[in-house]
Amino acid sequence: MCADNVLRRKRNVPCTKEETLLLIRSYVADPVNWTNVIDEIKANLHQLSRPTRDLYNTATRNQLRNRLSSRIGKLLREQPQDIEDADLRMAMVDLQRQENRMRVGNRDNAPDDARDILAGNQSTSDEEPPEVEDVGHDPTPPEIPAADGKLHFDNERF
Repeated sequence: MCADNVLRRKRNVPCTKEETLLLIRSYVADPVNWTNVIDEIKANLHQLSRPTRDLYNTATRNQLRNRLSSRIGKLLREQPQDIEDADLRMAMVDLQRQENRMRVGNRDNAPDDARDILAGNQSTSDEEPPEVEDVGHDPTPPEIPAADGKLHFDNERF
């Protein structure tokens, strides 16, 4: 029986429309949290074909994660307008919108990045460095008489 499970897992089980829709919806709801994505798909196994259900029941989490992450990668390389199925096309638009938000953040509501602010405040090589005002500070520390009668500077340790 163990050999039967190994053979079943090694067989190529194509990704069906139902599995792809479950994957996209789960991924958009909780991006890159593969544990939750896999759990969501397993909770909806009744929607999947028999070979796909068998795969989810016998494969390890690592195998499922590899399957799903490679499927997401392939989906992201496709253009939604090239997909004929309307349900898949709408799900693909949601997936790509989610990925774009993850890559660049929501720039409309996001505060300026601190790196951008610092880069904007840096002087260029064409500009002269700002002049520093001399406030008459004497770098020599003041002398303080000590209990032993000798003069010590305030930065010396006794």
